[in-house]
Amino acid sequence: MITELSQHANALSCNWILINDMQQLFENWRRYLKENVFYVDVSRLLPSEEIGHGKNDKGYISEKAIEEKMELYKQGKFDPIEVCNQKPVNPYRLAGQELAEKSGQEEPFYFVLDGHHRLEAAKRMGISKVPAYLTQKEAPLNEDIGIDIGVDEMYLYHISSVPDIEVLDPALAARRPNYYTKQEYRTWSRPRVFFFTEWGQEDSTIGRIGGGNIYRVKLKKSELYPIYKDPLKLSYPDMKDKYEEIDPHGFGMFNVYERVATLAEKLHGFKGFIYPQGKDPNKIIVALWKKVPAEKIDKSFY
Repeated sequence: MITELSQHANALSCNWILINDMQQLFENWRRYLKENVFYVDVSRLLPSEEIGHGKNDKGYISEKAIEEKMELYKQGKFDPIEVCNQKPVNPYRLAGQELAEKSGQEEPFYFVLDGHHRLEAAKRMGISKVPAYLTQKEAPLNEDIGIDIGVDEMYLYHISSVPDIEVLDPALAARRPNYYTKQEYRTWSRPRVFFFTEWGQEDSTIGRIGGGNIYRVKLKKSELYPIYKDPLKLSYPDMKDKYEEIDPHGFGMFNVYERVATLAEKLHGFKGFIYPQGKDPNKIIVALWKKVPAEKIDKSFY
């Protein structure tokens, strides 16, 4: 069914011809979200040991293991790779350590602790990005940014040039939009604050965001509406009548994003949208239209 939302697809750089594929990717992302999985370029993953090293299982063959992983990938099954971003002195799986000893130097890439066969299979198949997660044994490095806060909650990250913000207010943000958010406001004028969902995430268009001040907010996942899937069919034509009951002269009578946001908020209590940015389904962002308390993180985002 073609909805009014699809008529505005170009504005959000969404390829609605591939909507079924997008929905599947979104579902895969939601399945991994509770494990704080992020997608990383294969070029940023470094093996911490040779493939097969330490494998003493009877009948084990590295090449066969890699081929088995490739077959799983063809079926859409790709378990996240366990990584760390400090060079291991000894890989903890081989050394039998409860906590892997690290170099203490944070790196701009990741060392593979568990998943060397998966990485090799991805390279052979030409896969550019793979799901990964920071090992819980990285806790001393990451406890200040909250790698794991539970299944029902998530952290969001906002980069700003404004110091000492205690509350992120969409109304204030809309008065001084950054150059990379102006296009969003041309499409839809409702004040909102944009967030990354992963620590170190880059904008899909311009790369790293400048600003210097990093703010973190904690939100329930159930408070964010997945607009690309539109599971409640709020963008469908028959919901325009429901919107008219709420605001008969509102902007949502002419703009589908405003209509969906209003219905999501008034009928279901949502505070914002969550969606893949542009044409990159691996980069999930959030747009909040409600004020939220923020905590400043004194740590480099990149």
